[in-house]
Amino acid sequence: MSGIEQTEVAISTQPAGWDPNTGEIQREINAQIDQTFANVEMNLRNAGGKGWEQVYRANSYHVPINNEALEGMMRNIK
Repeated sequence: MSGIEQTEVAISTQPAGWDPNTGEIQREINAQIDQTFANVEMNLRNAGGKGWEQVYRANSYHVPINNEALEGMMRNIK
């Protein structure tokens, strides 16, 4: 990196639940959420970061917002 220390990485995943190996988008919400978290981890590491341990902010938008989506988010955030 030419001696320049990178201190911030901003990423976005759209569509969120796509599998980077197959291009498939899961139909089930929990599978989409799990894949999204894996994709974010992969992108952060590919950008030279340490993954989720360095994340200080994340926005997530769900349609519909229901208990299943909330449970999937909480499972992955922990």
